[in-house]
Amino acid sequence: MGKRREPTTEEGSEAPTWFPWWVYLLLAPAAYFGLDSFTSPSALPALPALGDAASPLLTGLTALQYAIPALCLLAAGVAIRTRLLRRSAVAADELASLVGIERPQFETLAREWFRRQGLTERGLGQREVCLVLTADGRLRVVQCKAWQAGIVDADVVRELFDVMAAQRADGGYVVTTGRFTGEARHYASGKHIGLIDGAQLLKMAPAAPGSAGASAATATPAA
Repeated sequence: MGKRREPTTEEGSEAPTWFPWWVYLLLAPAAYFGLDSFTSPSALPALPALGDAASPLLTGLTALQYAIPALCLLAAGVAIRTRLLRRSAVAADELASLVGIERPQFETLAREWFRRQGLTERGLGQREVCLVLTADGRLRVVQCKAWQAGIVDADVVRELFDVMAAQRADGGYVVTTGRFTGEARHYASGKHIGLIDGAQLLKMAPAAPGSAGASAATATPAA
């Protein structure tokens, strides 16, 4: 995996926020009820002592009682948006790095993914199939030839289904560093075909050589 590139301001992922979003959400009611103590009827008896300044002061405090919470809620929205943009930028960068990995790294990543799903590697496939797996006595075949394709369409999934029929497999998987079209997902539905895309493999990427840590991913089941 390549070195992670830090999101830039131009990407909109580093919009400045002073506090986390939840701080602003706490400040909004605190400001409202705090200023309410100065604008409530219980505070009115003290206003005559202020003389001519009493009326403008009360007007200003009343305006602030609504303006400050509104600004806090706006700031919370900006903070949440910034957080989501930052995550999106990092995920896009990691996916780009995943597409650039070499075939041996990709195969290691795929094997680790299947191992964590409880599947046992039975051996290398031939021609259209790159791996043959077993689990609970059932045979599954894996198609990896579109591993570097940015978008995998239904033709690839349809080809795997034909291979499954020819090899009498109970299920199959198509693995890619890219993503699947809606048509491909629709075709795979109900045919015991699992579709593993780059986003799912990315969760397993820390298990690849030279990295630390790992987390499991879940694909469309190929029971």
